[in-house]
Amino acid sequence: MEIQDILTNEVASPPTVYHKLKTAIENPESTFQDFAEIIRSDAGLSSRLLRIVNSSFYGLSGPVDSITHALNILGVDQLGDLALATVVMTKFQGIPKDLINLDNYWRHNIASGLIVREIALLFGEANTEKLYLLGLLHDIGGLVLCKESAGIARTCLNRANYEGKHLHQVEQEELGFTHAQVGGELLNRWRLPELMVETTIYHHNPLNAPKFPKYAAIVHLADILAYEMDFGGSGEPFIPPLGGQIMEFLQLERQQLSGIKLSVQSSFEEIFQMFYG
Repeated sequence: MEIQDILTNEVASPPTVYHKLKTAIENPESTFQDFAEIIRSDAGLSSRLLRIVNSSFYGLSGPVDSITHALNILGVDQLGDLALATVVMTKFQGIPKDLINLDNYWRHNIASGLIVREIALLFGEANTEKLYLLGLLHDIGGLVLCKESAGIARTCLNRANYEGKHLHQVEQEELGFTHAQVGGELLNRWRLPELMVETTIYHHNPLNAPKFPKYAAIVHLADILAYEMDFGGSGEPFIPPLGGQIMEFLQLERQQLSGIKLSVQSSFEEIFQMFYG
């Protein structure tokens, strides 16, 4: 089996509204009105985006009362990222619960995204909302495997649990590739930035990332912290260990993580309901 055998046309195509918005963004003749009309064509998405923009996720000083207003404040690219974060969950319905409980899966990945944002703030990163996507999408290849190759996914999950191995190690043995590589190829086909593709591929071995090891290490750390905080899971049979090498590479101390955990703990349920509820 090859990765391309798993990425069927249905899965490999990006969510419809996001695809329309991305196409419009790439068209130099598009206007703010065009962008707003695409978002408003999906009433549920439009309503949810406004709730998120007015929530603690952004912490804006005043209320945002329309999609046009949101576009003026956040910009087209950032609202496009937010739209993707909001609609991507609709592509993976119907996965058997004995493979992955989707509630637990998205709890883990939304928490990972929030933790990525908090870590990025320690480094003075701008536009941390965009970095939220790195955590949200890092395990998306696991959903692809469960949706398109349920039998193989079940074998890998069962073996990981029985043998006490990391899921990606079992996948490599069974398939010759991992959910991280499947996810990276999916995001590449969705024409997402190279940063997102690479951090997804290397989130289990971040120091091997050729261009963005810092961001891959941040996603790796966020993934582990989400497990430590008991925010759902993506199929791992146990909490992956955090190597001191990662903390040293990022020049972080363990005590700095306590503040991150408190911040995410306080805002998580509200944000989770905004994106997934």
